[in-house]
Amino acid sequence: NHLPILSFNLLDYDSSFVSQILWEKLELCSRPNSHCAPLLHKRAGTEERGMVRLSLSTFNTKEEIDILKKFLEEMIVSK
Repeated sequence: NHLPILSFNLLDYDSSFVSQILWEKLELCSRPNSHCAPLLHKRAGTEERGMVRLSLSTFNTKEEIDILKKFLEEMIVSK
């Protein structure tokens, strides 16, 4: 129920693109691509595009998560 790591892809966007946009628009540091986990990506079918990974902590607030969620939803709608 409470995992500190969130890995995801957004529509057909490349993970590097999403990660860069998160930094430029929200100053949110994330990690794109394969994260040294080739077997995970093979199973998930993300070997080519990777995933965006966010590492959360007790220092993150609910408000910050809500901002991220709203921003990702807006990226989906605008596509």
